[in-house]
Amino acid sequence: MKERTNFTRGLTAVLAAAVLLAAGFILAGPAGAEPGGRQVYTCSMHPQVRSFDPDERCPICGMELIPVPMDEEDDPGEGELPRLRVSERAAALMEIRTRPVERREVEVELRLFGRVDFNESLLNDVVLFSPGYIESLKADYAGRAVKAGEPIAEIYSPEAVTAMEELLVARGSGGATLAAARGRLSRLGISPGQIEEILDSGEVPRTYRVLSPIDGVVQVLGGREGDRLGEGGLLARVADLSTVWIRFEAYETELAGVAAGQTVRFTLPAYPGESFEGEVVWVDPVLNEKTRTVGLRVEAANPAGRLKPGLFARGEISIPVSETAVFPDHGHPSAPLVIPATAPLFTGRRSLVYVRVPGAMQPTFEPREVLLGPRAGDYYVVREGLEEGEIVVVHGQFKIDSELQIRGRPSMMSPEGGPPPVHDHGGPAPGPDPAAPYPPAHSH
Repeated sequence: MKERTNFTRGLTAVLAAAVLLAAGFILAGPAGAEPGGRQVYTCSMHPQVRSFDPDERCPICGMELIPVPMDEEDDPGEGELPRLRVSERAAALMEIRTRPVERREVEVELRLFGRVDFNESLLNDVVLFSPGYIESLKADYAGRAVKAGEPIAEIYSPEAVTAMEELLVARGSGGATLAAARGRLSRLGISPGQIEEILDSGEVPRTYRVLSPIDGVVQVLGGREGDRLGEGGLLARVADLSTVWIRFEAYETELAGVAAGQTVRFTLPAYPGESFEGEVVWVDPVLNEKTRTVGLRVEAANPAGRLKPGLFARGEISIPVSETAVFPDHGHPSAPLVIPATAPLFTGRRSLVYVRVPGAMQPTFEPREVLLGPRAGDYYVVREGLEEGEIVVVHGQFKIDSELQIRGRPSMMSPEGGPPPVHDHGGPAPGPDPAAPYPPAHSH
């Protein structure tokens, strides 16, 4: 009887040790099943929650529990990247979609804001070549349209009157004397037509007419009737509006690839639904340190005069991206390496993509840190980290990352691995057992 009691006690001790060993296995890490094969379930938001009951809900947030996968074969070895291997069915449920890394002709769309301005190369300053008074102002306000040869003002100038009298005196002499008198009047700004009028009439007028040199608009008036202007004094500034400038500002981060000669498409709020085109004729060589922008000057034809100086404009430049633009040392243009814009995950300064491991029997993915260039529409240019032909995940990468977090592996949010931080959803949040990474599984 005593021997049977000792045997019973020994058997009980062995069973107790086995139970403790099994519990220790569950506590030790993120394995998906106990040694007996029972499936462990967890909460995707709170990986510290463990249970054997698939119908139980998370006591913290109330979400349904999900099975913890048991796949020792995708554990990374020393020095290897963490990998996630899933079944084809699991990949379909996770809606994982992939695309190859490829070389493609892409363009960066640069958006600009600015305003229409006068073409300064077509501004004409009308000045007096001798001191005089504005006797009569014909173009009497800024913004008035004038034609070439149309009078702007009548000017009284004692010096001009004297020169006209000398012209009449030289008329009888002819030859070099008459030519010299004509030349002096021309230098004083008197037109050939007015000189002929004086010679034909034989009379010296009190004033002479100052004519517009071009078709345009009076931008600035230098004086009013009765004002005296000295030699070189500005009477008016006439602007030719057949072409205009649109002055845009580009931030310093957007300047790569911008150059003179590029075509700019722009719209004006004044003309909804219409678009116009111009050409970049100048890029400011100096950065505006206050706004951190560089000025761009775009020249556009304005035959109907609809592009009025002062109007706001929105512009776009399509800048082709080449391998030479990404790597200037290559010295030969070719299509750059690109990935879809939905592929990378961004965490501060890091850019991460998930790459499908080639040759694996089941879908297997590993994270890859990459260095990206500019975004070009629906693509990002790749500078480092990927090779042409590799397969990257373009949809479902957040689910892959979450799965790695659930398994306690290195991921985007947890580069060092281990469970993610607990999210407090407002309910009681029981803390994990400080003696183990995860609390004991709930057995029902």
